[in-house]
Amino acid sequence: PSELLRLKDVTVELVDLLVDELQSHRDIWSPRKRSAQEELAGQLFDHLMHLRPPLVDTDTAGLLADRLIDQARASHERLMMV
Repeated sequence: PSELLRLKDVTVELVDLLVDELQSHRDIWSPRKRSAQEELAGQLFDHLMHLRPPLVDTDTAGLLADRLIDQARASHERLMMV
């Protein structure tokens, strides 16, 4: 149960990070904001890598950060309402 609770906490932290960034940069998905998108992916990756004890390895953290970015782009409108 404690591992499940930890995963839930990490999920909430990642979504909060995404929402904060999206609300700060409302046009983050525009082509001219590519560097902001890469910075956000880096923030997600760093967050995952600094978890103690670690939940994922480096390769998995990179894949997960990329997937979170894809999902955030697809769910932009809903995330802006959080």
